[in-house]
Amino acid sequence: MQKQEQHLPDHDHEIECHDKSAAHIIITNFLPEENTRNVVFEFLANAIIYANKIASDNWNLNLDKNGEFLRFNTGQEYCIEISDQKLFVLCLKSLIKDKMEKDICTIKYQGYNKKQKIISKNINDVPDCLRNVKDSVGCILKSTEINEYLPHLISINNKFIDIAIRKTTIRPKMKRAHSERSIEYLSQATNKIIPNPTYINTLKEPGNLDESSTGIKYLPDEELIDRLNLRKETKINRYTTTQYSRNPDLAKYVKEKASWICQDCKQKAPFIDKATNQPYLEIHHIKPLSEDGSDTLENVIALCPNCHRKRHHG
Repeated sequence: MQKQEQHLPDHDHEIECHDKSAAHIIITNFLPEENTRNVVFEFLANAIIYANKIASDNWNLNLDKNGEFLRFNTGQEYCIEISDQKLFVLCLKSLIKDKMEKDICTIKYQGYNKKQKIISKNINDVPDCLRNVKDSVGCILKSTEINEYLPHLISINNKFIDIAIRKTTIRPKMKRAHSERSIEYLSQATNKIIPNPTYINTLKEPGNLDESSTGIKYLPDEELIDRLNLRKETKINRYTTTQYSRNPDLAKYVKEKASWICQDCKQKAPFIDKATNQPYLEIHHIKPLSEDGSDTLENVIALCPNCHRKRHHG
């Protein structure tokens, strides 16, 4: 019999979301119904905490760069994925049969025959989902099915995590794609202390950044001083810029509505603006105007200068 080659997820679509508010908006929109969302967030938070206890350096949480899904990976295998009105949970077929066959179950199961996706309500018709985890199957839960069936899958998903995180190793590209902002938002939403993987601090150490993606190269002090001494003249660059029209009334309203308190750090405005004699805050567009973001109440927040810079450069 020819060996099947199961599908692996495309990790090229995973990227760190640097903006906590953006992560909040994207993830919340996946599951608009609050009760269902809370159930899924609790499930995901507990799964991350469980995986971290097994191998704190061999998992990640990724928010798709196009905002299409939030994916939790253990080792190099995805095990939980949240998308529009849908939850995808990796389990083991043999354990699913023991738990779910006795019930009248409406969920669908997913596997792969080479690159062909196979989806069926009959789990016996579905091949393995991942080639590195034998007996694996994806369980597709629509938002209306989550509250009923997810409780049956939690322990089985934990068994999958046990295997995937011990048997496979996370790829470097996946490490760089870990979304700390999604962890931060999930922690706030569940009121749990959810850790980041331990490799995060190592990635931030000088010399360990991906220079091709950041454009930053850390140099020894001696080499940096030599470069500065070689370039003492002032170089002039001239650019053509685009300016966007902004509504001053909107800016004033948002700052007043925020009570002149930064909406990120929750501290009072740091000083009084000489021009207006009012506390100084800046307006931040969650989706930038340069990316067709709107100058509307739903897309702006009031920030202190430090938090505003952090949003753009932190």
